[in-house]
Amino acid sequence: MENQYCLTKEEYELFQTLKNKHEENLKNSKNYYAQNKDKLLAKLHEMVSCPNCGSQVQRNHIYRHKQTNICKKRALANKKQESDDE
Repeated sequence: MENQYCLTKEEYELFQTLKNKHEENLKNSKNYYAQNKDKLLAKLHEMVSCPNCGSQVQRNHIYRHKQTNICKKRALANKKQESDDE
């Protein structure tokens, strides 16, 4: 049942090698995130300034913030003010 697709022995061994490497990579990535969970979450929750309107927003909410009407209005007002200054 293991060799159900009529692979040659070399092809089957190559496939098993690739499968084992893939499983090892998955295990390593899970370990990385498990070991650095606090650091990664802290980075997501740090405050950054919005490039459009300049207000302080958490990093993990910046995409959603850019889509709000408040941000769009402030960005438009900032652009108008900059053009008036020139």
